[in-house]
Amino acid sequence: MSGVGKSFSVERILSLYPQVIHHSHYQGRNFTHSQITWVKLDCPFDANTKGVCIEFFRQIDSMLGTNYHPNYAGKRRMLDEMLSEMARVAANHCLGVLVIDEIQPFGPRPWPCLNPVCNRYQEACIETFEIRPYRVAPKGIEVGKTADFRCECGFTYSRRVPDPTTGSDDGGYWVRSRGAVWEEALRRLSSSGKYTSRELGQKLGVKGSLIRSKVVQIRRAWEATKQARAQARAEARLAAKELKRAECREQMLQAMKERPTASRSQLRLFAPVAHAWLFKHDREWFEASLPPPLPHIKLPSSVDWKQRDAEFAAEARTTAERLKQAPGRPIRVSKNLIAQEIGVSPIIFIKALHLPLTNAVLEEVSESLDDWAVRRIQWAAECFRQAGGRPTSGQVLKRAVVTRKKTRQKPALQAALNAAMRTFETQHGNRK
Repeated sequence: MSGVGKSFSVERILSLYPQVIHHSHYQGRNFTHSQITWVKLDCPFDANTKGVCIEFFRQIDSMLGTNYHPNYAGKRRMLDEMLSEMARVAANHCLGVLVIDEIQPFGPRPWPCLNPVCNRYQEACIETFEIRPYRVAPKGIEVGKTADFRCECGFTYSRRVPDPTTGSDDGGYWVRSRGAVWEEALRRLSSSGKYTSRELGQKLGVKGSLIRSKVVQIRRAWEATKQARAQARAEARLAAKELKRAECREQMLQAMKERPTASRSQLRLFAPVAHAWLFKHDREWFEASLPPPLPHIKLPSSVDWKQRDAEFAAEARTTAERLKQAPGRPIRVSKNLIAQEIGVSPIIFIKALHLPLTNAVLEEVSESLDDWAVRRIQWAAECFRQAGGRPTSGQVLKRAVVTRKKTRQKPALQAALNAAMRTFETQHGNRK
């Protein structure tokens, strides 16, 4: 099988031995002889036996400085003569191993990496290749072969094995797999958003249409990975919850076994974490397994709410009248204001069911917005009356902070304004 590293392995093994050993003495006598331990030959592309012989003589000459090639590898030499001379030379130099390597159709190794984003791009770093059938006829007859070259970055490309009879090689290749390094570069560059499809193709050595399809594949893979991770997290949370459920149940059962007469409140003191978790996340088991809750005993109230209600109601009525008769600009007498003046604002609203009379009085004596506006009109008219002037209706409304539009919409406000203006007419008519 070609392209799996046999040649590289053989060379590593042969490099452990010296190729030539020069002897000078043997058994106490002078003895000059050059012994060759091994010779490795590359078989010619066309598998020509004569070419093997010629290469053998050339290597022997390069190692020993001899002239075997011009003497035994001439053009007129027959193949049988060359094989005989080759055997004689091998015997004379005590050749140990003769290795004839297979055909190398793509030239001497290593071969370059063609991944544009790899650190070793165009660098000869691929030591092996794998031969596989290129095309098989319908009857199973192999009609071509290709060689797959794979770099350590994962980039794999294929080249067609040349025809041994012609030795032609067009040098073309096609990509079988771009590898993890190329995919990661595409993912990083596309996620940055700085490049168009054409620019990405130029950087990665492909067409823009392929970039677009790859981006779609990456997004789909990312979505699938995202969903898988989410499902894994959900399953992990569910498993952790079930484990926690079993632990809390065991703790609660152990506490109930040690204290069979304990109530729920007492069990909460002995196993607070388990009690809280089961109450929140496993209520059905909690209610079925724990002792039934103790009945709630309602204690009699120590407050006489009826008497307090009567006191608050009387005080609320008195306070409302006092606020309405207070000098200066009128202030709205609301429920909150009355409660604040009494000093029981939170109690009146929190304990409303216990204070029905007080709430009824507050509804009765509190002012609405219209009542408050009427009282402001009356106050403004009284201010002009004490000053001795005769104001217009607009001046009265301005001092009372009431708009003309609101006066027209509210009959009560219009009646209060008319009554105030009639008092001025009566007062100035008596003076005349």
